[in-house]
Amino acid sequence: MSSSKSSSATSSTNRDGRVAGDNGAIGVSAEGSVALNVVADEAWELGRDALDAVTLANQKAIDAATHNSNEVVDAMRHTFTEALSVAQQSADKSASVVADTLSDALYSTQQASKSEAGQIGEQLVKVAIPAAVIGFIALATLRK
Repeated sequence: MSSSKSSSATSSTNRDGRVAGDNGAIGVSAEGSVALNVVADEAWELGRDALDAVTLANQKAIDAATHNSNEVVDAMRHTFTEALSVAQQSADKSASVVADTLSDALYSTQQASKSEAGQIGEQLVKVAIPAAVIGFIALATLRK
């Protein structure tokens, strides 16, 4: 014959580790010693004032940095404008010198390449036409 027997037992325990404080405050403990540190209201106010002072100092620093940045940007804008103006004037002068030099070189080249007859013809045009006009005016004036 065979027989079997079994039994089991379960046990559960709940412990409340809450600790009561002043004015309905509740703390939690692991059932060891509990130390309550009380902070005075003045300390909280001092901390708040310190945070306000740091916030105000940071805002002033940000405002000063922004103001200084704007001044730096204005100074840079002025400097770049002046530099651009000087560069433009220099480029204009250089272009003028180059144009004058090329003009003189072209004139010299033309004069050198003209034949003697061409040079005499040019001088006749420069001298003979004004002389003919003066003669014509003088003749017209004398006939009156």
